[in-house]
Amino acid sequence: MAVRDVEAVEVRVLDADDRDAQGFEVRTTEGSVSARRLLLATGVVDDLPGTPGVAELFGTVAAHCPYCHGHEFAGTRVGILGAGQHIGHTAGLMAPVASALTVFADGGELTADIAAVLETRRVDVVTEPVVRVEPHTLDDGRPGARVVLDGGTTVELGGLMVAPKQRQAAPFAEQLGLELRDSGSVAIDAFGRTSLPGVSAAGDLAHSADFPMAVSSVLAAAAAGQIAAAALGADLLSLGR
Repeated sequence: MAVRDVEAVEVRVLDADDRDAQGFEVRTTEGSVSARRLLLATGVVDDLPGTPGVAELFGTVAAHCPYCHGHEFAGTRVGILGAGQHIGHTAGLMAPVASALTVFADGGELTADIAAVLETRRVDVVTEPVVRVEPHTLDDGRPGARVVLDGGTTVELGGLMVAPKQRQAAPFAEQLGLELRDSGSVAIDAFGRTSLPGVSAAGDLAHSADFPMAVSSVLAAAAAGQIAAAALGADLLSLGR
């Protein structure tokens, strides 16, 4: 079997929904490319809460994942923004790390079960709307955040956990008519195969039924890409191609 060269090109894909019995036609800014199989790995976009200041601090003292950023906030008061169902889970993960926790309901209402969980964990709950979040330097010199409330009161934090809403970063799943899970990510099986034969997906744009959510992790995305690519290779070999 002849070994084919692999070519990496920096182009923008315009659409990928043209298909026939031979495969797919991917239209790019530099022309069209024919493919027998497609692997989508375009990721998702995090739509942050609209609270002023959050976007500017996101990735430093504002974060969405306790596993990714919890250690940086260790030993400080950590805030959790919002009143959604993520509050109890985030509070549980951050409780062993933070010196104290404050939930900013931002004018929203906590459900009775979430309120009970927060009370058990001795989490402070602030109900006033949040006006803005701004940079702040902690007493030990570490960067932090200051939450400014509607009444003018401020709360100083070592970190602020937020819950972005995720959406597909590219239109290809919609163009191809792929099945999505409630998470908004593409439904895949254990081998990365989607609802459309010949199309696979890997990374946090994809969601296996074996997990409660799409996994947003570089290592998990790389592993998913490897598994999906191996499955695609086996698929093509079975066809004698």
